Amino acid sequence: MASIKRADPSQLLQLQNVISTSKVIGRGSYGRVIEVYIHGTLCAAKEVHANLVDGVTPAEFEAMKQLFLSECVKASRIHHPNVVQVLGIHYPTREAKLPWLVMEMMECSIKDFVEKYKTDKIPLHFKLSILVDISQGLEFLHGQDIIHRDLSSNNVLLTKHFVAKISDLGMAKVIEHNKLKTQTQTPGTLHFMPPEAVSRKPRYGKPVDVFSLACITLHIMSHQWPEPKDLLPEDSMTALTEVQRREDYLLFCTQSSLKQLVESCLHNKPEQRPQISAVCKSLGDLKATVDKQVPFATANSIELFDAV
Repeated sequence: MASIKRADPSQLLQLQNVISTSKVIGRGSYGRVIEVYIHGTLCAAKEVHANLVDGVTPAEFEAMKQLFLSECVKASRIHHPNVVQVLGIHYPTREAKLPWLVMEMMECSIKDFVEKYKTDKIPLHFKLSILVDISQGLEFLHGQDIIHRDLSSNNVLLTKHFVAKISDLGMAKVIEHNKLKTQTQTPGTLHFMPPEAVSRKPRYGKPVDVFSLACITLHIMSHQWPEPKDLLPEDSMTALTEVQRREDYLLFCTQSSLKQLVESCLHNKPEQRPQISAVCKSLGDLKATVDKQVPFATANSIELFDAV
């Protein structure tokens, strides 16, 4: 009996009739985002940094390419309202070494959104709504045994109706696979990483994402990039805890329940951090409480946001 040759899953992802406008709409740790149209629909395409494949041997490149395509396939199979939908891949030219990753169009990143407004200009219920969205997306991913590993304000994106969605799934693996990682990663993302992920022998588990979510929370609440203090104060022989390193940002968590939740997520020991399901429930309960105190708390359009 003749064996049946299975189709390469990444081949099934290749999109036709992708038209680029050449407009760069964003830049991040892993590359730049370009505006494209697919059959008249406005979408976004992520082009991975070219220096990721510079200076590598053919064998190393092939291994990285296969890992990249594998992660693209995995991402395309994830369907959740709080995860950016991957639509497929596209090779812009015949000479392109890696394809573009094509996804749904988003409005902006959490980082851009926070930097646009002052602290008192974004109502608390809006901030909590965004955090609930992120936690729900993360809970779904963890339920599928998917760990993001590099969650930050750069790769959580917002729709024009302020729905938050997690992006860049699997890209951390591709970066780590390449020996030029330290040259391609933006240093800022390190500020969202827990101790076990930045040690000499990194350990990645679901608690890594929980820690990163806490840092995103501090960024949203304080409107300040959550750069931690030094690990060892000059006048002390005892290193600061991760909570102490971020105590200045914790001051902006005026709700005691939110502050306690963030502190628990910042615990130095990963096994002491709560699971994402508990975090999601706590954020949902807090938002429900705040919503009762605010008229039009469920408003989710830019016009209503500006009006409020």
